[in-house]
Parts: sequence; structure tokens; C-alpha cells
Amino acid sequence: MTYLFDTSTIINIIQDKPDKAIKIFKGHNLLDLSYYELGNVLWKFDHRKLFNKDEIKKIRETIELIWNIFRILKLNIEDFESTLNIAFENKITFYDASFIYLAHKSNFTLVSDDIKMITIGKKYGNVINSNEIPLI
Repeated sequence: MTYLFDTSTIINIIQDKPDKAIKIFKGHNLLDLSYYELGNVLWKFDHRKLFNKDEIKKIRETIELIWNIFRILKLNIEDFESTLNIAFENKITFYDASFIYLAHKSNFTLVSDDIKMITIGKKYGNVINSNEIPLI
């Protein structure tokens, strides 16, 4: 089974299973948009004082360590209309629709810890949450 991870799962796995993160992520897929979203998550952690600077630094360093073990994928202009249709039909952001569309198009299992993404994603293909990933 080949996975496409959304940003929520990257952060959750790094925090909950740091010793298993590399094994979980290796050889699987990430949408290039995740680069920006991961940066925004760390910014929110700091802005909302959810983590101190040292904790954020540790998460950032882990992201930098794992980034290159993913296959980083991107959508093209040919994917624009289909992605937009998913967004319109489900009243979700284009960003979220991008993950759902890419997983569907590529026959990947979408891994998300976002309840709305899981619910909508199941209309288009296989979706699991990070706790359902079999640990080798």
C-alpha cells in the first residue's frame, strides 16, 4: 500500500512516534504544498505559544531530516479543473482538495488525521488515519 500523507499526519507522527517516523514515511508520498503548510504549523505553534522555541526547533529539525525520504509530488495545470471540482462539490479548500485528488488520481491511500478530510476523502478512495498505519 502506497500512502499520501497530509500535513496533519506529518506533525502528529513526528510528535507521537518520533522513533518510528522515518520507517513510517520512507518511500511514501507528500504533496509539495506540505512544505508551506508545515512552515505555517510551526509558525502557529510559536504564535499561539503552544510550544517553546526549543520544542519547535526539534520539530523543525525532524521535518528537515525526513523531508528527503518522501517522494515529493506536485499537481499540474491539467489537474486544476478536477481538483477545483472536488473543492466546489465538497465545500473544502482547494488545498485540501489537492490531497484528495492526488490520492484518487494516483491510487494512493490518503493518510489524514483531519476528520473532514477523512470523511470526504472516502468518497474518492482509501483513507486512513495515522493510528491505522501498520508499524513494521
